[in-house]
Amino acid sequence: MSDNLKAAFIILMFLLFNNHSFIINAEQTPSPITISIFEDDLTGDKQHETIQLKGSLLHDNSSFYQNIWIEIKSIHSEKWKIPFTGGYDPHIQLLDLTQDQVNDLFYQSAQNKNDHFYTHHLYSLKNGVIKEVPLPKQSHIKGHFRNDFQIEIQTSIRNENPIMIEVNEFKNKYVEHGIYDTKGNLLEQAPIMIAPVSKYEPLLINKSKGYGLKSYQKISGGHTKDPLGVIEIDWYYENGAWVILQTDWVPNRTSN
Repeated sequence: MSDNLKAAFIILMFLLFNNHSFIINAEQTPSPITISIFEDDLTGDKQHETIQLKGSLLHDNSSFYQNIWIEIKSIHSEKWKIPFTGGYDPHIQLLDLTQDQVNDLFYQSAQNKNDHFYTHHLYSLKNGVIKEVPLPKQSHIKGHFRNDFQIEIQTSIRNENPIMIEVNEFKNKYVEHGIYDTKGNLLEQAPIMIAPVSKYEPLLINKSKGYGLKSYQKISGGHTKDPLGVIEIDWYYENGAWVILQTDWVPNRTSN
């Protein structure tokens, strides 16, 4: 075979291989899909906008969306787009959470299909301006080991009415790790595990006040495998800030 024929053959094989690779990649990258469509007045102009939640799956057999975004269109041809990171089971709710008489956009998706942690965002589009509203956080939650195999959890800055939890079910582990002696005397102070808020849910306060949010925050002992319970907080947006309406402690089923 001449050098020219060899060169032509190599170029042909290269083109065929690249074309085949392009077809495979195209098949493995699903086209964007519309997950849900809503119509509501998000700008406050008394006209409904069209809100579309869209995403592209990682591949055809996956339930994970590698890209998620919201497209909003008005009857005046105005357009807005809000992008999000990837996740599972994305959905939105349209509720007036900021108490300004105009519905807001509350977004949620699961971070992992095998656990209970979620990504959340709250957006306002009043007057046609996209504004992300920070979600509430309780910054005063602290916890400490106490004598007699107990943990004290502080839920307010003044430490009023702290939560006292017995951790007898984990006492052998804590004795082994040198936190307690066998009689329950505290030998060494160790941090407890306070997870970030794992989930927010819209909560109807009452007909006159409208909606707020409920947050869920998991508390564990010396390790995440020592679940103690969940702090549930009811929040309400008032005068541009989140206020706490109620704090509840929900113990783990196996905890005292």
